[in-house]
Amino acid sequence: PWLPLQWQQGDALATGLADGWADGAVMAYGLRNLADPGAGLVELRRLLRPGGRAVVLDFNRPDPASAPAAFQRFYLRRLVVPAARAVGLPEQYAYLEESLARFPTGPIQQELARAAGFSEARHRPLAGGLMGLLELQA
Repeated sequence: PWLPLQWQQGDALATGLADGWADGAVMAYGLRNLADPGAGLVELRRLLRPGGRAVVLDFNRPDPASAPAAFQRFYLRRLVVPAARAVGLPEQYAYLEESLARFPTGPIQQELARAAGFSEARHRPLAGGLMGLLELQA
């Protein structure tokens, strides 16, 4: 009761919600799955009131020749995807590596966020570079 939440489900590229509708937003493992991550950031910015904040958590896309990238490939190919296959969910996880290959890097996510109208955009790697957190302020 002290924190009224309203859950919404819909198209992240065209929510249909009013401008400045939200004080804040959180997205986890969603930006990477949008047809156009830049358009998703534009919609996210539109939804936030001035000064509103958002964070986007997702896999990070480390340098392909780096140790974190090698570990990420190993982790996905040898652990995550086979485990998903074993429990009958192969389609839900088999696309992960492909989606990472086309996902913008942290610096490009920052550029996209600024182009979308965010006054602040900071991407920082987490978990040894395997994950990334994009911190935004409208």
